[in-house]
Amino acid sequence: MMGGSPSGMLSFAWGHLITHALLTAVSMTLAAHAIAGEIENGAMELVLAQPISRVRYLSAHLLFGIGAIALVAPAGIVGSIVGQDVFHVNAFPFDRNARLLLNILLLQSAIYGVTLLASSFGREAGQVAIVGVLIAVVSYLIDAVGNLWSKAAFIPPYSLHHYYEPHNILVDGTLRPIVVIVLAAFALLTITTAFARFGSRDLP
Repeated sequence: MMGGSPSGMLSFAWGHLITHALLTAVSMTLAAHAIAGEIENGAMELVLAQPISRVRYLSAHLLFGIGAIALVAPAGIVGSIVGQDVFHVNAFPFDRNARLLLNILLLQSAIYGVTLLASSFGREAGQVAIVGVLIAVVSYLIDAVGNLWSKAAFIPPYSLHHYYEPHNILVDGTLRPIVVIVLAAFALLTITTAFARFGSRDLP
């Protein structure tokens, strides 16, 4: 198909817009509802009226959100492995699937983090989700344009999606350390800032 190898096409599928949309929808929805969504539906006041600290409350949402991402991403990997077996395509080695899973988890954690940060400022889940979608779309387009247009080749490093490398991982077996460092640092920074903002904001 399109002159590509089976491995190349499978790696392309992991970078496809539909794949991104499915994975990102989970991250954004959970992060948007963690704070803004609960304020919008009036549940936040009821929950925090109990002897529960804000840190404990948001930590529970964080664990659930990251846990959900950690369940969805492996499901995709398993589906890919089953498909390779059914259609008799040479399976990717376990270590490459593991690297891809790590890369997916880090990217989605970063997207979850920036949406959670927006949620810590918002009062409506829908508006926060729109902000998250815009950030993800702009990030994707920056990476795409930078890779296709030589005069814009300097901008991809400023995109989260620049640090998502399914082709390099599955075909070449490499995951650059900078990918792990940047995505992990971004996720940690945005989530930490969201905790700080939520702890000091007025509710509702």
